[in-house]
Amino acid sequence: MEYLIKMIENGAVIEGDQKHLETALELARGYITEVKKGRRGLPIEACYKLADLTGADLVRLIAENEAITAKKEKADFWKKKLRELEAVAAMGIFASVILFVTPTPSQAAQLSQVVNSTVYIM
Repeated sequence: MEYLIKMIENGAVIEGDQKHLETALELARGYITEVKKGRRGLPIEACYKLADLTGADLVRLIAENEAITAKKEKADFWKKKLRELEAVAAMGIFASVILFVTPTPSQAAQLSQVVNSTVYIM
C-alpha cells in the first residue's frame, strides 16, 4: 500500500492538493482519505488516471489497490503479484549493474597488463 499512497501524494502535489486530485480522478470529496486509511480502494478508472498523471507503474498500482479491498483469496493473489513485481525490479537493477559495471573488451585490455607470451603446440 506504500506505493499507492506515495502515488496519491505525488498526484496531490501535481494537482495542487488532495481536493483537486479527487476532482481530477472524478472521486467524491474525502474518498482519498478513505483509501489512505485502507478502508476503500480506488476505482480502476481512477488507478488509470493516477498512473497517467504520476507516471506510476499501472500494474503495481492496481495490484496494491486490489490488495486493500479484496477478499482473502484475491488479496493473496494480488500480494503474490506484488512480490513478483518486486523480484522483476530487483532483476532489472542487477542487470543494469552488470551492464554498466562490466568493462567492454577494449576497456578490459587497458585494465590488464598485456604479457607477450608464446604458445608452443607439440
